[in-house]
Parts: sequence; structure tokens; C-alpha cells
Amino acid sequence: MKLSILLLLSLALFASCKRKRSIKKQQVDGLEAAPERQETQPGQASKLMSTRILTGFVQKQYNETNSPMESGSGMRVDNVVISFQKPFAMKPNIALTVNEFDADSLDGMKYKISSDNVTTTDFSIWIETWHNTKLKSIGISWLAAGS
Repeated sequence: MKLSILLLLSLALFASCKRKRSIKKQQVDGLEAAPERQETQPGQASKLMSTRILTGFVQKQYNETNSPMESGSGMRVDNVVISFQKPFAMKPNIALTVNEFDADSLDGMKYKISSDNVTTTDFSIWIETWHNTKLKSIGISWLAAGS
């Protein structure tokens, strides 16, 4: 659900940038984003919605620390807390993607990444692996979108 909201948000931002009418761009946390306009009924004032988008990445190395993540047996979990320099007005939507992955396994890689404990000031990224997967390193890109 969160991912589909972010995809719709991205498509809406892309479409607004492609409009032939000129829309003044605004600076949003270091990224250029064109504001969206809401459809209004006759007689209503036009409202301007802006979306704040933050991005970042995390890289975890397990092969140099004798970490349980590299042990290759049972369920293993790690987490990272990401803090925003400036709080969001409301809890943002979070999207995660793996951009680097180094692991060994005899019968398939088993891993999961997820976000949790999302607040206006921070969120947690959870990294899980199980069975005989030996997770050596993982890189995760994140995107937070909200107001």
C-alpha cells in the first residue's frame, strides 16, 4: 500500500513537471519538485499542495565484524534508525530498495528488508535473514515522502 502511494505520488509529480503551463518550481530539501494543484469547484480558492521528499542510503558490512548475520544459521535480525534533520508535519510514507547485496547460501538467498516505527522525526530499517544465508553486506536506499 505504501509503495503504491509513493508510485502514484511520483507519477503525479512527473506529470506536473511535464505540463505545458509554467509552474514555478520550489526547492524541497535539496530536490527540485513542481507543486501539485488540486482540482477545485467554482467559487473555491485553489489550494497548493507540496510534498517533501528526502532520500538516503545505508550500507551495512557484516563480513568484517564476525556478525551473527554472517553465521549462516537460524533467524538473524539487525536494524538501523534513520533520523530526519527537520521533522515532517505528518508521518511520511517510506520506500526501501536494495542497491547492494553480498551473501553466500547453499540453496537460495533468504533476506527481507522493511521499515517500522515511522514517526515525523525518524524510522527504523529492519534487515532479516534466516536458514543458511550468510549475509556479508547489504546496501539499502530509502525515500521518505510526506508534508
